[in-house]
Amino acid sequence: MKRLLFAAVFPAAICLPVFAQSEPKPDPNVVTLPTFIFDQRHAITAGVAFLVEEQGQRYMVTAYHVLGPAGGLKTRIAPRDVPHEVKAIVGLCLGDTNTVVVGAPVLPVPDARSFDQAGGEGDVTFAVVPGSGGAQGLKLSDKLPKVGERVWLFLRLVDRDRPTLYPATVSEAAATYVQYTMEEPSLNLRASSGAPVLNKDGAVVAMHLGYGKKSDELSCIAAPAAAIRQRLLAAKQPDKKP
Repeated sequence: MKRLLFAAVFPAAICLPVFAQSEPKPDPNVVTLPTFIFDQRHAITAGVAFLVEEQGQRYMVTAYHVLGPAGGLKTRIAPRDVPHEVKAIVGLCLGDTNTVVVGAPVLPVPDARSFDQAGGEGDVTFAVVPGSGGAQGLKLSDKLPKVGERVWLFLRLVDRDRPTLYPATVSEAAATYVQYTMEEPSLNLRASSGAPVLNKDGAVVAMHLGYGKKSDELSCIAAPAAAIRQRLLAAKQPDKKP
């Protein structure tokens, strides 16, 4: 794996032809602005969360590393403490800001960790979303995207007013990380951790974790969807390790 730094400089991506693909058409309410409600801390609003559906149940998915200094906390919450300290995740739907979804309980992810040079496969947090309010959840892909494949980062940027698909090209894909280069290098990706990365069919292939700029290039790192799904299934069955 190439050396990856959070919000720093990533290596130049390999220039490869972009596959001819149509654009997905996700429901804008699958992406939310999450507020984390704690037992003994002030609530924080940080990053992005999105809805997924697995075996008939919806879940809210976001990045683990926002439960630390990146999200405004003085110290990072240990993985074992997340289900106890985070009582709920309240997601403001970004397609219709009159709609809110609530994720509770928050599930245990024993091996959760912030992404680093070794990868980002454990940088995940999950919450159960009961009921039917909000959008239908996205599907998690079981396959890695291919190098050269066109994908779309789906979120509402901090300096824009609606959720939008932002195209990118996959430069690397492994079991522990996916790396891609945005087609629009001037994007402001601040506070974008936790946003879904979609393929042409609208399935989630990765979850955005960080970015870096080098000259005219905007490169990003993400957790692969297969690793996210593996941990989600393990979180539903805590007696089994992911």
